Amino acid sequence: MAGSRILVVEDDCLIATDLVCAIEEAGAYVIGPASSVASAQRLIKPAAEPSAAILDIRLDCELVFTIADTLLELGIPLIFYSAFECDLLPERFEGIRFVSKSLSPSDAVRVLQMEMALERADCRDLLADSEPEESVVRITVALLEIARNLTGDQEAASILVETALNQALECSGMRPPDTAIFRWLLEMMEDAWMSGRWLH
Repeated sequence: MAGSRILVVEDDCLIATDLVCAIEEAGAYVIGPASSVASAQRLIKPAAEPSAAILDIRLDCELVFTIADTLLELGIPLIFYSAFECDLLPERFEGIRFVSKSLSPSDAVRVLQMEMALERADCRDLLADSEPEESVVRITVALLEIARNLTGDQEAASILVETALNQALECSGMRPPDTAIFRWLLEMMEDAWMSGRWLH
């Protein structure tokens, strides 16, 4: 995330401040925070496009879906960070991560880091239902690329992936049969990343 430009769209001053601090701690620059749809739209400039965005769903009386549409048209990854239920999301945002405000702003930033790493690794196709014959090598390479994007370091990436794979082995009988192997392993890696368990 270091050096990235993160658009923050949030109308709660305290939460916006915590998001800004968490983003800056991760080494990224903050665009905003914007507290209205109009101000957010003004911050999305072609010359200084955001690398990613964190959007609250409801800003006072407005919904942020036009901002999300603009960002997606530009290919900019985003997450929704809201106290409202994800049921408010239109179907077109089905693949966009929703993070409840029951999680801290720091956790929301870590989820965004995971989404950015996944986007850079260009392996979203592996999230679709995959056959059991899906290449183990391709999945492992994708996990390592995502982990490298998260950690910025090959050795740390290997440790993160190893932690996730060990967790997957411990829980091997618990994978839902309709969940793609890659998606399940990615969830294990995200859990290790978010909890910091891989650092021990």
